[in-house]
Amino acid sequence: MTTMAKVLPGFLKLNTLEVIEGEFVAETNCADYQVYCNLPTAIEIPGTSNKVVLGKAGWNSDTGIACYKEKVLLGRLIDIRA
Repeated sequence: MTTMAKVLPGFLKLNTLEVIEGEFVAETNCADYQVYCNLPTAIEIPGTSNKVVLGKAGWNSDTGIACYKEKVLLGRLIDIRA
């Protein structure tokens, strides 16, 4: 029996969430480069004791997987239009 998960608005379905060498790493399906470009730049992992934010770290076109990692440099967007 196959079950399909419904992705809720504002959420991203992760294939894996692991701690590797003390760092959170998450993977999600990503069919092509356009899909990768449209993925969020960063994701927050709910249910962790401290706020954990993972940054988009890369995409493997052979496996169709995008990767998010901790310790990816992120900048905050600032709207300078006044």
